[in-house]
Amino acid sequence: MVFGTHALRRWVRTWLALALAASALIACGEDAPAPATTPLEGQATEGVSTGEPEPAPEPSGPSATGASFALVSSGAESYTAGQLGQFGIELTGRGGWHVNMEYPTVVQLEGEGVSFPSARLEREQAAQYEEARVRFDVPFTPGSAGEKQVRARVQFAMCNPSNCVPEERTLTLSLAVQ
Repeated sequence: MVFGTHALRRWVRTWLALALAASALIACGEDAPAPATTPLEGQATEGVSTGEPEPAPEPSGPSATGASFALVSSGAESYTAGQLGQFGIELTGRGGWHVNMEYPTVVQLEGEGVSFPSARLEREQAAQYEEARVRFDVPFTPGSAGEKQVRARVQFAMCNPSNCVPEERTLTLSLAVQ
């Protein structure tokens, strides 16, 4: 089989998505349904699930909730320019759902006028990592006074006894800096 660069990338993304979905399902037990298959290039896609999570909604502000989760940020009322500050990001399950411990929970950070010791936080950097609750304490240093916008893109998976669902949400935080 000969692949062009675009086709090869799409093929690799498809298989990586299927592998992640399969690992999420395996981590939740044998009763979980098998992931849907992705149609090949040129095949009809009407009514076919790709097995990948739906695109993440636009940034939701300092919190985001779904039927299976609550994702909430917290922090101080104000921070001091040039001094290390911290805000929190907490993920909890709702309605019988829990955090998938095998799926790679990741927080990716960006913002203008602030610096992060690490712009990507993974399980090892979590202050708490349990099925009921995952919490990240996010250190940052603001460079100057004024309101700073920080975006935190959070990737995670939620499970119940029969299903696991990968999720991605972007929180937008406004940090007051003196």
